[in-house]
Amino acid sequence: YDIELHVLFPFFFEDIIDQDERPVDFAESLDIEANSKAIEKAGQADGGKGGAFFVFSSDNKLVIKTLTEEDYTTFQKIANEYHSYLSSNPNSLISRIYGIFVVKFTDSYQRILVMKNTLYGLSLIHI
Repeated sequence: YDIELHVLFPFFFEDIIDQDERPVDFAESLDIEANSKAIEKAGQADGGKGGAFFVFSSDNKLVIKTLTEEDYTTFQKIANEYHSYLSSNPNSLISRIYGIFVVKFTDSYQRILVMKNTLYGLSLIHI
């Protein structure tokens, strides 16, 4: 198979990662062997809204999901405000998007969004 991976807006997302007080190690969280069962399981599911592929990394620190054209267009419209908000509110619980990637296959492509799981490591109190 011929597969290409393209990183969209690398400097934009690099800045978001650099501002994160507790960034996630991509190589560790996205290790193929550690995530193979989660990927296989996600491939068998119906997906999220609109049939999106949606999976947590094996360590639950990252969320990976496919983006529809509509999702991608919406993100492009709000990207600057999103970045400004996170810069001004470093403790915000809004998920930090760590990257948008395009995976190109021989005759198709898929956009993938990788974001930090905001709830990872939080102790939740049930009332």
